[in-house]
Amino acid sequence: MRTMASEGIFGFLIPWFAGGLLLLEDYFNPSWFFRKRICLGIANLKWSLRCHDFFELLFLVLPIAAVALTTWLFRRWKDTDGLPLFVLTVAFGFPGTLTFFLLIATAISKRLPTGIGEEFTLAMFFVYFMTVAGVAAGALAPRHVPVDEEAHDE
Repeated sequence: MRTMASEGIFGFLIPWFAGGLLLLEDYFNPSWFFRKRICLGIANLKWSLRCHDFFELLFLVLPIAAVALTTWLFRRWKDTDGLPLFVLTVAFGFPGTLTFFLLIATAISKRLPTGIGEEFTLAMFFVYFMTVAGVAAGALAPRHVPVDEEAHDE
């Protein structure tokens, strides 16, 4: 009988990966770099604002894509189905996200948080739902793509 311990650990730790990517993105601010290099050359205000929005959305979607790719690679490595990964991420992802944010808050303030504020809750749910969306995308992706050998012979 299979224990699925690695899938449970994956579901607990994948929000740490997503949260870490968002922290790195916030620290390095790559959207500002690209907006400064590309969007300033656009003279039309409407297209300049669209350029700014494009880079903001691009770097918001990249952590979801990274989680989806990580989920897909984990499925190929462990030869597991996507449904257990998704279910265990939904079950263990929330405690994993809460643990991640409590560790970050403790590391920043050097003391345990005395209460959970609105911003803390919104950020925690954002990372949790972003992680669940990324894992769902990776779980739905096919594990391998069948290749038609006759088409490659021509």
